[in-house]
Amino acid sequence: MRRYIKRSALLLTAVAAVGCQDLIVENTNAPDRDRALAQADAVELLVSSTFPKFWTRMHRGTAGFYPLSMAGDETTMSANTNGARNVSEIPRIPFNNNPVVDDHAVANLYWGDMYEVLANAGDVLKVISDGLQITTGEEGEDNTDRARMFAKLSQGLALGYIGLLFDQGYIFDENTPAQHLERPQQFLQLVPYPQVMAKAFELLAEAEQLALNGPDFSIPAAWLYSPTDISRNEVVRILNAYAARFQVLQARSPEERATLTDWEAVRTHISRVEDDVVVALGPGARDSQYLARSMHPSANPRMHAHVRLYGNADISGAYQEWLATDPQDRERFRVVTPDRRLTGAGGPESRGSRFIFRPTTNVDRSFGGYRESFYQFQGNVNAAGNATWNTGEFSVLPLRELRLYQAEAHYRAGEYQQAVDLINVTRVGNGQLPPVTGQGVVPGGAQCVPRTDSGACGDLWDALVYERMMELSFIEPARTFLDRRGLGTLFPGTMIHLPIPGARLEILGIPRYTFGGGGEGSAP
Repeated sequence: MRRYIKRSALLLTAVAAVGCQDLIVENTNAPDRDRALAQADAVELLVSSTFPKFWTRMHRGTAGFYPLSMAGDETTMSANTNGARNVSEIPRIPFNNNPVVDDHAVANLYWGDMYEVLANAGDVLKVISDGLQITTGEEGEDNTDRARMFAKLSQGLALGYIGLLFDQGYIFDENTPAQHLERPQQFLQLVPYPQVMAKAFELLAEAEQLALNGPDFSIPAAWLYSPTDISRNEVVRILNAYAARFQVLQARSPEERATLTDWEAVRTHISRVEDDVVVALGPGARDSQYLARSMHPSANPRMHAHVRLYGNADISGAYQEWLATDPQDRERFRVVTPDRRLTGAGGPESRGSRFIFRPTTNVDRSFGGYRESFYQFQGNVNAAGNATWNTGEFSVLPLRELRLYQAEAHYRAGEYQQAVDLINVTRVGNGQLPPVTGQGVVPGGAQCVPRTDSGACGDLWDALVYERMMELSFIEPARTFLDRRGLGTLFPGTMIHLPIPGARLEILGIPRYTFGGGGEGSAP
């Protein structure tokens, strides 16, 4: 039978919901939380639940992927599922933080799920600190150090995503007294996102030291949806990959990308990563609805690639004409480009290596012609070349992502040739475009790619930004949105981060606030 570990809503979600929330633990012997947390199997189950929570929020729950991918002009559709149409409206409108509307779900669920992970990890670390040995399996293997390390990693990832997505947050851990978690209004202090991110980096560093200096271990494949069990050294590479991503994407503006991001730390983290971070897709809980809705030809609703994602690939002038047209009256257009990721050699309707031409659309033009697009993502395929979202493998943090972050690090340091070399890996290898050679305009003459919004041939920086859009879209729903704000390419008026959910603000007694629409917290 199922037993329930009860905890206060304030603990689980940092003022997340009214009443109590249950953590379901398969445990036939201990009906209460304290007794369950005294059992090694239950504690290990709790710590292993971290990644499934991340995966569900980002890849399976519609509130996790529709609004943020559309706010970043990665995807487009006219359906308003979870407020996705509202956050991508032209002109942009403020994010609706009213708890009674569907738009509120993206903030509410990310906040709740990330703080649930943080609280669970803290519980695991506290019982270990109090002396519990995590002895599991038929032979009674001591996995205490493994559980401790994974709980620290979970804390770092959870706080990292809070810092990336929200303007502020709470910081607490296994050392925070229970009464403080029950009454955060009285005992805990909301801190701005740079402090949240600093704590996330500290926790990831602690996890790395635990992995490097403790006894050898392997992480079961199921804990990270990995194709195989994960060695200690592979765990170190994974946490460094996420630390590098977090360092780059935490910036809310180009100015912060230059000052808040620690580019030496980015280089160091990337130097410790050798391979993609990969998950094994599967049916049910391990499928990706984010990929399905981005690739399926007839799903309803489904997302196409936004014109602003790929428009700079066009060499015909159609993109500049599209930009010059009133957004409501814009018409989707066939792209003429030498970039073989978007189209094949057969012309605008031929399939590229990452995108496919779709002649049909489910966009309701009454919500704006700018929402229409002929092209849809098709970059995650099986051996037969068919799109897949529930079989095979998927890179959730690919090496090419880190390579293009490293290219930015070199560019900012004035090391242009090193940036050129890294940009050309995908530009030439995947796009089949002529290699960039320096700071001047990209080569190709009348065939040059990328073009600027004015239609001129772009320069080295434009080539770097373009590679990020073409190569790093459709990896994680918020990634393009987060990257655009630091690159300065978010559509004007777009919110730069989420507010604390309105439902949580009501419990805290804080007036409801929001961002976007040209007011506070809007992209310029």
